[in-house]
Amino acid sequence: MSAGSQGTPANTGRLAARVGGHVHGLSRCVGVGVGTCLAALLAILPAGCETPPSGAAAPAESRRLKVGDLAAPQTQPLPSQVSLQVIVFEAPADKAAAVGEMFDVLRADPIFFADRATLEANDIRVRFGTQRDWPDLAKKLDEADAKQAYLHTLIHFDDRGLDLADLPLWETGTLSYLRADGSTASVELEPGRLVWSTTAQPVEPLRGVADVVFRYVHRRQKDITAARLARQDRVQERAFDFSVLSTKMSRGDFILMGPTAYHDADRQGLLDSAFMVPRSSGGVLRLYMVLCTKVGL
Repeated sequence: MSAGSQGTPANTGRLAARVGGHVHGLSRCVGVGVGTCLAALLAILPAGCETPPSGAAAPAESRRLKVGDLAAPQTQPLPSQVSLQVIVFEAPADKAAAVGEMFDVLRADPIFFADRATLEANDIRVRFGTQRDWPDLAKKLDEADAKQAYLHTLIHFDDRGLDLADLPLWETGTLSYLRADGSTASVELEPGRLVWSTTAQPVEPLRGVADVVFRYVHRRQKDITAARLARQDRVQERAFDFSVLSTKMSRGDFILMGPTAYHDADRQGLLDSAFMVPRSSGGVLRLYMVLCTKVGL
């Protein structure tokens, strides 16, 4: 684990997600069918800004001169943005075999892993897909009885990270994870937050392509408080190097992250038990689908 100076906005009270049943800032959509969810996304993504027919008459109200029409045009360009839609699915623990099959219809090769072997030793699978993969994935999600649990959007305007999900640490403790060789590593963590963080920026000069990075980080509560008091927009954080992965994404591309098994409570896997096999949810496997919905202005 290494220390990093780049962090996320200090107002971490507005969190992207809090696992374990404490959810903030999300639209809760419990029980939404997979087919309905993906069909809606398929309908949204190809749609652009429709232009009315040239022969259509504009309403009288719209033809009147408005004060805004006299204003000077904006000279400062709007910042380019990358929008990611985060869809969280939950599947029953007894459907673990079907959950594991989801990753077989997707690909790993478009993803750069810092340490894929360690991630998978902790039963974290990460795969890449495009719109063409959605029908096969939707079938697998239905077979696993997966339901949409949460939905929220991350809009990146700069290189600051946004939180995909986070977990509060109320007291100092030791978290352990498995190395690729099967041995166990332990990390002492102070009170604060464990976070799945994302950064995303357009790739120049490629149009409509973003470089998206995921990493697992720890932020100490003392650093969060200090940043707030100093009105700083970044919080110092420490990244787990083995968790870093990146990929290029265009609109309609997505990443699927999740476990392939439900582990007993005595398992000390750092990532899967914290975010993807939550104990308080009554025996479910949690899957994170991160869908790119916009790159550019």
